[in-house]
Amino acid sequence: MGVSRAFLTLASLFLTSTHTAVSNAQQIRDSPEPRNFARRIHSSATLIGDYVYIEGGLILQKTDGINLAPGPSYGPWNTVNNTLSIDMRQSWSSDSVAIRTIQKPAEAQPRAIASLLVEKARGEYYLWGGFAQNRVKVGVDGVFYKFTTDGKGGGSWSSEVPKNFKAMRVVQQAATVSINKTAYMVGGLASGWTDPDQKGEQAVGGMIKYDFDAKAFINDTEEWSPIDSTIQGGRAEFLPGFGKNGLVVLLGGMQLVLTPDPVHKRQQNFDFHNISLFDPVSQKRYWQIATGEVPLGTPRHDFCAASQRTADGGQEILIAGGMNPWGQDEAHVDAYILSLPGFFWTRVPDLPFEPRRFQTCVAVGKRQVLSIGGEPGGVKIDKIKENATVTDPAPQGLMLFDMTDLKWKFEYNANDGPYERPDVIKNWYKNG
Repeated sequence: MGVSRAFLTLASLFLTSTHTAVSNAQQIRDSPEPRNFARRIHSSATLIGDYVYIEGGLILQKTDGINLAPGPSYGPWNTVNNTLSIDMRQSWSSDSVAIRTIQKPAEAQPRAIASLLVEKARGEYYLWGGFAQNRVKVGVDGVFYKFTTDGKGGGSWSSEVPKNFKAMRVVQQAATVSINKTAYMVGGLASGWTDPDQKGEQAVGGMIKYDFDAKAFINDTEEWSPIDSTIQGGRAEFLPGFGKNGLVVLLGGMQLVLTPDPVHKRQQNFDFHNISLFDPVSQKRYWQIATGEVPLGTPRHDFCAASQRTADGGQEILIAGGMNPWGQDEAHVDAYILSLPGFFWTRVPDLPFEPRRFQTCVAVGKRQVLSIGGEPGGVKIDKIKENATVTDPAPQGLMLFDMTDLKWKFEYNANDGPYERPDVIKNWYKNG
């Protein structure tokens, strides 16, 4: 089957819809007012300076606070065409925070499940991969789009032509992490939705890198790979306090065979018990057995992950939600923290209201994680007309998790104290 296995969402129920949006064109916004917001999925986000920047994805919205606005290609879903930003200098509530819209050139192409290659020192990020509306090839003629922030919640887009761009296979759902001058993208899925020249779905193995200074892509797969298989829908986090060069940890996701149109029933998984890590400089691979309340429901993919560092050089990684294998359309409601260096899992309060998948998370402030968007999965086509079913119970799709209090909230506190491990994790280190 085609892309429906790769991004099985409410959107996939409407691929044959003939709705038009001409009469509502002026009402469709990338960031509608709160009363007209319904859902946001498949976005990517990063924190640079004092602002969270949100890229791409799909948005479901209303025209009058009640009725869903039609969309051009995905039924009531619309692509998010511009860049969004949220000011993190001041405290705010999810139901009223202003989300700024920054114009993006049409040539940059609206896309979903893309990777952000972030160089925070320069306040810049590049948009890589993802699937584009109407199967338009992402990265036409090898052009790479870069967003440069202005330190005030805005910024501007420009284009570059990096080395080896055309040699890279365009994918979605790669496990991506940016470290200083280099971005790393592990695995992913290529399909007709990421590149119309691609025949069928193709799981991608290995890893590619982007060198910000050299402005060049580097394919390490022929010489070295952090994994011996593919990975799709997993997450990567950098652990700067571990070893001389730091380590990258790979969490979750699923493994598919490398043949075109992989049989999803044969999928395996990266479970959360045997953790894979690698040194990005020495290219050494490591594995570590984790203990505690190991997350259930593997393979788990398209969850969100973000981390906060401790004063003693440790790190805690939050994972929340996600989904079960393709075709089952089942989202998860549970959330966990992996504490390092102990490699100890702790189950924390479930996501509020409902299971959630296809959201993105960003560490913000001193001790919080911001969750953006997501959907519960399993919504039937005859229920889509019931706005209460499709409307996100989280205002504007924004929730925050306090890593110290272990509570989900709908208020961001810019004045929170520094991150301290919660008592349940402190006690584990104290008592072994």
